[in-house]
Amino acid sequence: MSRLLSDIEENAYTMALVLPTMCSNFLNLIVISIILTYLNWQLFLIVLASLPFYWLIIRSSQTKLQNYSKIERKSFGKLTSSIKEKLDGQLIIKVFGKTKYFSNSFSMDAEDWATQATKAGIFQITILNIAFFISYVIPVIILGFGGLLVIRGNMSLGTLIAFYSFVPWIYEPIGIINENLVQLQRAEPLAERFFEILDMPEEEDEGIYPFPKDYDVEYKNVSFKYRDEIVLKNINLSIGKNEKVALVGTSGSGKSTMVSLLVRLYDPTNGKILLRNKNINDYKLQEIREKIKLVRGNEPLFNMTVKENIMLDDEFTEEEFMKAVKKAKVDKFIGLLDEGYDTVVGERGSKLSDGQRQRVAIGRALIREPKVLILDEATSGVDSQTEEEIFDELKEYEMTLIIISHRLSTIRKAGKVILLKDGEIRGEGAHEELLKNFPIYKEIIESQLVV
Repeated sequence: MSRLLSDIEENAYTMALVLPTMCSNFLNLIVISIILTYLNWQLFLIVLASLPFYWLIIRSSQTKLQNYSKIERKSFGKLTSSIKEKLDGQLIIKVFGKTKYFSNSFSMDAEDWATQATKAGIFQITILNIAFFISYVIPVIILGFGGLLVIRGNMSLGTLIAFYSFVPWIYEPIGIINENLVQLQRAEPLAERFFEILDMPEEEDEGIYPFPKDYDVEYKNVSFKYRDEIVLKNINLSIGKNEKVALVGTSGSGKSTMVSLLVRLYDPTNGKILLRNKNINDYKLQEIREKIKLVRGNEPLFNMTVKENIMLDDEFTEEEFMKAVKKAKVDKFIGLLDEGYDTVVGERGSKLSDGQRQRVAIGRALIREPKVLILDEATSGVDSQTEEEIFDELKEYEMTLIIISHRLSTIRKAGKVILLKDGEIRGEGAHEELLKNFPIYKEIIESQLVV
């Protein structure tokens, strides 16, 4: 991510501006040296004697500046990784109501990078100011020595004035060349992009009611359009409290969109979703996110330990934690990890297999004991036996369960199956009933579902 944001832009900037500028200033340096030698070689020797000292001051600072730059780039890389991780995990952050926690974490990373970048910038400016001071002192010396030559008749006043006028021109290209070298070694700051993200408006929450005790769900004439594409068309569906429901349909039929509307990641274009006969928008968004948990099969983990990914900075007892990991069958593989629950899972959970990552994600939801649990292909990477054990454990929870899966064994666990096609509900009932009465359902079962 750091290379994507920093190196590409830096290389483009270097090729487009810095390298041509360096070549141009090298040429200017040669031309000005020839002119000064022609005007008065004695005065040019004074200028020439100052150049190594001038260059040495500038270049001697480069080692320290490189160290500053390394620290800054490391901090910048951490910041960009943090941004990518939080953008990838924005669904989890919203669903679990952890916007403030991860915003604080991001702010700390951003502040650290800003501090390191400021240190490097101040040091660079200080060195450049010293160099510029030298470039203005030498012309004063030239005036003094050149004045003596004019008085003695060894040089005309016009030549002295011309020489004095050209002297700054020899320091200017050296300063620019050094500045170009510095630019070659430093990453271009991209703070504006990060603060644009920080300034993005928060989700609107006009809800006033707490989550109801009786939480039957009703989709009432719900339609949803994404850009110009109609994704859901006039959906009418009732899901009772503690009911187990499966959504089945071809790819693109609107299954994931339906559940995204329920956790208010989006709002319906038309119609409304009701909780106990009240519009879901009338309930506090935080309460919706606390009581309705959505777990997706590709849900990323954060670059933290297994335990931290499940807890997400919330306070749970050890008993509650162990209960959740047991229900999600995380305990079945945790012994394979070197540091157990304290094992850092890597970016997006890269150190875990798909099935292990999915079980951690399910554990993260279960520890919060949701009233409605949505599993959107959440066990696709889990073996059949472990999946069977997970669903057996879920039976103990008093909650509504909504399942999206391509596994027939999973679909059969639902008391009611909803058949979707092209954004519309085409059928509703038990698995055997749909199999008997709806050819589309039978076709999906035979062609897409894994037995």
